[in-house]
Amino acid sequence: MLAPVGNLIHLNITAKIWLSIGIFVLGFVFFTVLQHQQGLSTEYRLWETSEILFPAAQDSQKADAFFQRMTKNFSDAVVMQDHNGLVRGHESGAEVVASLRHLAALRPLRAERAGEASRLADTIERLVGDAEAAYGPAIQGPEFLTPGVQKYILALASGTEEDRIALQRLNELLATDLHQQLATLRARSAKLRQVGWIVFATTLLVSTVLVSLTIRHGITTPLLRAEAALAHERESLKTSEASLRLLFQTIPHAVWVYDPKTLEFLLVNDAAVRHYGYSAEEFSRLTVLAILTPEECVRRKEILAHLDPANPPRGAWKHQTKDGRVLDVEVEAGVFEFRERHAVVAVSQDVTERIKLQAELHQAQKLESVGQLAAGIAHEINTPIQYVGDNLRFLSDAFEARQKVVRVFEELHLAAGEQRVTAELLARLQQAIDDADMNYLSEEIPRATTQSLEGVKRVATIVRAMKEFAHPGYKEKAAADLNRALANALIVARNEIKYVADVETDFGELPPVLCHIADLNQVFLNLLINAADAIREVVTPNNQKGVIRVATRQDGNQAIVSISDTGGGIPEEIQTRIFDPFFTTKDVGRGSGQGLAIARATVVEKHGGLIWFEPNGNHGTTFLVALPIESTLSAFTEEEETRAGSRI
Repeated sequence: MLAPVGNLIHLNITAKIWLSIGIFVLGFVFFTVLQHQQGLSTEYRLWETSEILFPAAQDSQKADAFFQRMTKNFSDAVVMQDHNGLVRGHESGAEVVASLRHLAALRPLRAERAGEASRLADTIERLVGDAEAAYGPAIQGPEFLTPGVQKYILALASGTEEDRIALQRLNELLATDLHQQLATLRARSAKLRQVGWIVFATTLLVSTVLVSLTIRHGITTPLLRAEAALAHERESLKTSEASLRLLFQTIPHAVWVYDPKTLEFLLVNDAAVRHYGYSAEEFSRLTVLAILTPEECVRRKEILAHLDPANPPRGAWKHQTKDGRVLDVEVEAGVFEFRERHAVVAVSQDVTERIKLQAELHQAQKLESVGQLAAGIAHEINTPIQYVGDNLRFLSDAFEARQKVVRVFEELHLAAGEQRVTAELLARLQQAIDDADMNYLSEEIPRATTQSLEGVKRVATIVRAMKEFAHPGYKEKAAADLNRALANALIVARNEIKYVADVETDFGELPPVLCHIADLNQVFLNLLINAADAIREVVTPNNQKGVIRVATRQDGNQAIVSISDTGGGIPEEIQTRIFDPFFTTKDVGRGSGQGLAIARATVVEKHGGLIWFEPNGNHGTTFLVALPIESTLSAFTEEEETRAGSRI
């Protein structure tokens, strides 16, 4: 007996493993064969239960329920003399008969159960017919309720009670059959489990020695080595975690982790502590709403009401520090698992200074445009001022000449009062009238006055346009008239345009648009100057002037502004770059390359609008600006943005 055990002990690990597998496989095969045999029997009984007994029990219960409803409907019909109740009773009786006949048709249902169901179906079918015959006169009125009818109704009630008892008995028998079948299945399942435990215990007992030897000689040592390697990996993981924490703390931008449900801060880095003035402990007691300005809190709550957990809030926000300073920030965020919960990591970049620089750049570009137009504007003002000055000098001389005539008239008036008018005085008056050329003055003074008023009106128009164009605007958007803004821009740019192009306008009816009108003034001016420059490049002194056409129209909830020119158009190879910052095709000193870039930022980012261009027939280009009339950043659909982008 000891020799085989000794040989078994000296088997290598592979042989021991295969031997253990063989023992388990033999036990499994034996158990599988036994389970297969038991399974065939169980499958049949399960089929019989699900396809015969259970539907039969359901049909029986259904028939019983409809029988109860039938008797109630017939009773209500007689009591309330309701013919509809009699109809409902007949329908319920038909359902009872249908359920019982369906039950009787189930195969292989026990013959006595099927026979009882078929007999009950026939009985109840006759009962329904008798009920209609008996209850029909009863619901017509008391005068039809004869002693014979009453006796018939009593007999019918007795038969109904017998059928109800028989139906309940059938229901109980079918329920008993179903319970017996389920009990048999449970018994077989318990027996199969017992056999399985016996096989398992036998194979476990035989293989225990092999497993223990394998663990002792072949697993413990590798496990110890694996544990040492795991300890090394754990140490490496701690080192990596420390490096990640160091990286998290040394990121120059504010970074925090927060719970998307409660908005509570879970972790912040040192940059967040420095920028916002709260300590790490104070952050742990705050929510994200605490660092938002009041108006941004409202915006964030609206966003959170429709929040996609996989897409946390990003973009431009206004944050507030502990000491009340307001920061313009750009936030990027992502979702990840943090301490066994969903969390959001957000990186906040302070762009306050950058926005200030952009505003200064925008203002510088605006001043650059005004500087380029200053000489033209001065010329536009100088022309009417010159003829206003000439007319005023003429009026001054005319006034002096008329005063000489008036003084002689005054002498004549005094002389006439004293009745000493002399021929010499009359001669002097005539001479004064001739010297002053009163007929000429009578014609030219009204004309000079009219010309002067027209000149003053022209200067006032230019000054008013300049004033409205140069208005710094408001911090918040305000309703503005785009047609008037375009008219002012045309006045300001007139001297740049009039030598190279004629202007055609087609202003449609537009409602007031909620916008930053000062910024849009700059956009319109840039587009007009670009149009004039484009025409100037193709127009020679001997050629006919080009045409700049400015039009507006309303398209749904959008105000569309189009500025067309008859210049040389935009070469295809640079069409994708014209909105890039600092890109320009003009000579050095004639442009900074910021005009269209600022125009795009103003229209798209500030107003949620669109700006694009299209070829203007065979010559020139048409720039189009679409602005939401009720300005919101989501005023344009993704489809519209894609369509506009495809035009560029």
